[in-house]
Amino acid sequence: MKKALIGLLGLLVVLIAALLAIPETRQALHWQWAMLRNSTSSYESYVRVWPQGSHLVDARMRYDESHWRDALRIDTPHVYELYLERHQEPEHAAEAVSRIDSLRWLDAVSTNTASAYQRYVDLQSDGVHIAEALQIVDTLSWDDAVAADTIAGYGSYLTAQPTGARRGEAEERIDALRWQEASSVHTIRSYQQYLRRSPAGRHLADAEERIAALRVDPAPFELANQGGTEAALNLFVTEYPGHASETEARQVLADITEGRDIVALLSDSRIELQAQGSGLETVTVRIRRRIPFPLTVSIPVGTFFVAHDKSSQNMVSTEGRRITLDSDDWQSVTLSAACANIWRDTPGSDDTFAVTRSPHQHALALLMPTLASSGVGDDVRQAAVWIVTDNADYSDLGVLVYGFGGFGPRAISEPEAARAMEICDDAGIDITSLDIWHDHESIYWGLDPDSTSRQWLEARSPSIARQARDAMIDIEQKLALTDQDLQASLRARPLSIYLAGSGGSNDACGTWLCRYLEERGHEVVSGDLISIPARVDVYYQDDAELEARAASQLLEIVCNAAVHLHGIDELSYESESDLVIQPRR
Repeated sequence: MKKALIGLLGLLVVLIAALLAIPETRQALHWQWAMLRNSTSSYESYVRVWPQGSHLVDARMRYDESHWRDALRIDTPHVYELYLERHQEPEHAAEAVSRIDSLRWLDAVSTNTASAYQRYVDLQSDGVHIAEALQIVDTLSWDDAVAADTIAGYGSYLTAQPTGARRGEAEERIDALRWQEASSVHTIRSYQQYLRRSPAGRHLADAEERIAALRVDPAPFELANQGGTEAALNLFVTEYPGHASETEARQVLADITEGRDIVALLSDSRIELQAQGSGLETVTVRIRRRIPFPLTVSIPVGTFFVAHDKSSQNMVSTEGRRITLDSDDWQSVTLSAACANIWRDTPGSDDTFAVTRSPHQHALALLMPTLASSGVGDDVRQAAVWIVTDNADYSDLGVLVYGFGGFGPRAISEPEAARAMEICDDAGIDITSLDIWHDHESIYWGLDPDSTSRQWLEARSPSIARQARDAMIDIEQKLALTDQDLQASLRARPLSIYLAGSGGSNDACGTWLCRYLEERGHEVVSGDLISIPARVDVYYQDDAELEARAASQLLEIVCNAAVHLHGIDELSYESESDLVIQPRR
């Protein structure tokens, strides 16, 4: 019995599956299910699944009616729009359109704002209440503009209602407010803005008249000056373009922010100054303002300090500086400087100076940046300045000495002079047009053969390099013709030799002589850098007479290569050195 029941159920399942495999059967079952549920979704499902079904017409009619009942129940514009969208030929289309219009109008009326009515206009371009809505939008927009009573408010009305009934009133009110705004600010800029924004305004003539009056009114600039701040002056320049004092205001601003040359500020009586120097290397400047607002003083490189005592040298700043004067107190700054007017006295602690522009300002402006970056010492810096300000030659530069009372070895010898010339040349100054160039050959002979200044001179004057080579060749050739036995005496025993006037490593011939003697085992000491004159004395100890004769012979050859030598005398002499070579004074 149980087996029979299972078999019967299996047969039933097979039969149902066979029936469901037939489309007509499935369609009939789907229709029965839709009618059983009798809902919008069930009829919509049948129409979507069986677009060619035998119950399609009936299903569409029932779907339309069911959907319409749902829309009436919910009663919103959205559900009516869905109803119209979902059905190809809705039975209640006119009613749906009317209901949407009514609901949206009711929403606008209940909200009662310009934006609500404008939304009705935007959504219901063919609505029943469109004319009334447009009128109400115009009225409410105008009410909003009047309530705000601002340029922006009336501008919004004109934007929203380009053909509004109150357009003319809005434009007149905007013009009145712009004029009120310009008049309350009462600056040139405010009236210019009125003219630009209201080209057809009612107050054009008044604006032009007030602009003209304000341009010559001294009060605005006086007020800004009393403020004495960058902000106050910037405000004046911004608000009063074209004012009679605009140039002066901009200059005051520049004085505060960018700074102005110390000479120009002194000329305009904006500052007072005290300058004092002591020595050749610095000058101390005390400055304070004579105006009630801050300013920045620029002391450029090459500023000329003129000594009140005409016997003292003037000074030239070798560095630039900027000083901000933001109070009425004196401010001090010490500047690196060099002297001009080479033949005057060195400034003392009591010397004071006035400030002016140097007659060599352009050349100094070229020189100083190069001089500052060169890293040279005070002697070279002073030499470079004197070459520019005094057109000093090598002899002039000898005025600066190490010692008291103007006596002692010169501080600016050939290496310092050559380096100063090189710096001037690097700065773009035509060194060949200056007096120092007349001495470049003699300066060259005083340089170490490996020095960069010597290489610069050789590149600047190729002929001098040829002369140097020829001189050395001449020395070697003449030395080969001398008494070799006599010269051999210089190699016989080591001597202590003092070259009192050779210049040592600072003189090319002296350098050659030193090296020659040192290569032969002698101890050589350079002297006081005095140039070798026309006559030389060679002093020797009694046991070094033969070596003195050899040295004299050698010295004559070397010196004649550079200068005309009249003679050398040999004298017996007691000294710590075996030989002493001494120029005659």
